[in-house]
Amino acid sequence: RLLGSAACAPRSRRAGGLVGRLMAPKDDKTTPVDKLRAFYRSHQANKTCADCPERGPTYVCLDFQIFVCQSCAGLHREFGHKIKSISFSEWSSAEVAKLEEGGGNEAARTKWLDRWHKDTFPEPDGTDLEAVREFIRLKYVEKKWYRPHAKPAVTQAAPQAAPESTAQAGLDLLSGADAEAPATA
Repeated sequence: RLLGSAACAPRSRRAGGLVGRLMAPKDDKTTPVDKLRAFYRSHQANKTCADCPERGPTYVCLDFQIFVCQSCAGLHREFGHKIKSISFSEWSSAEVAKLEEGGGNEAARTKWLDRWHKDTFPEPDGTDLEAVREFIRLKYVEKKWYRPHAKPAVTQAAPQAAPESTAQAGLDLLSGADAEAPATA
């Protein structure tokens, strides 16, 4: 009779409720960290540290929208750059959107290493922290190889000639003539 008593019923309902909640399918809403991880996995360049050959970076440098390893994250912190862990930090939707907009490691490489040549300054192998620190300093602080308007090679289109009206407007601005006035030949 004790087994069928009302005292046992709430416990079994509670356990069933807990199991039911644990086994229930998750909402379709994706969290910011889920979006971050999806972006990380969707680009091969993000799977390697942006500043050394270490595979599987676990941090993000928000200042440059790049994925970096633990060692490089520490070096970036030395320069005062904002670093967050992929797994152990709280992420806002705005931070993830900015990272996606920035393009990740591939876009950063195109932008920050546009004028870089392996022959003049070899990329550090990651074992010598002083060499990696110097590389990060030259790359981001000194902007030695930076080109602000660089686009990833995949999306870069060939330059096209400006339309006649735009070219004429530019000429009018340079000559001091009134762009609205009819041109006289």
